[in-house]
Parts: sequence; C-alpha cells; structure tokens
Amino acid sequence: DIEPRISFLLEKVKMNKADIPRVIQSFPLLFAIPIERMERVVDFLRNELLIQNADIVKIARAFPSLLGLEPEKHMRSVVVYMKELGIQNIGRFVTRLPPVLGYDVQSNLSPKMDYLVSKM
Repeated sequence: DIEPRISFLLEKVKMNKADIPRVIQSFPLLFAIPIERMERVVDFLRNELLIQNADIVKIARAFPSLLGLEPEKHMRSVVVYMKELGIQNIGRFVTRLPPVLGYDVQSNLSPKMDYLVSKM
C-alpha cells in the first residue's frame, strides 16, 4: 500500500512532499519494504548514530535504498568495524558517505582498508 509509506516519509523521516515523487522514482522498491524495517533504520540513524533529522532527510532523499537495510544485519557490523578503525564520529562520517552502511565489511571495507594500509 502506497499511503502508509508516503505518510512514513512525511511524518517520521520529515521529508518534504515535493521530494516524494523523486524518491519513489529513484527507488520504486520502497513500496515493498515493510514500514517496521524503515522505522528501525531511521531509529538506528537517529538514536545509535545521533544523526540529526535534517541529515536523515538528506540521506533518505539521496539514498532511499538505505531504508531497506536491516540495521542489525547490515549496518551494525559496519559501525563496529568503523569503531575498530578508530573513527570517532561515525554519524558524521555516515552523513557524508551514507552508502557505507550498505557495504559488506568482509568483502568490501576490510579488503580496501588492508590494501590502503599495505600501500602506505
């Protein structure tokens, strides 16, 4: 159903009405994502990473596919890895590079970091 998801974007994410068509056009699978999952993502960004509402709107507008990730399955391992690397303000990092939350640590982030460390 379309209406509950649009209401979610407007009320929970605080997205502007004018942004909704572009978000849906760029990620039509949004209509297949359970609202409960999207709520968990927004809560994770807001409560765990302390990302401000205005930045959550920007993230959801630019990368609506992040709303479909499972925080415990996908995002948590990235956050743990970033902490292990010594990144202090992960919320700020994610605000600047939101797709990082969807990267796989073992197949993507760790090999790239290993390569960079070996070349320095």
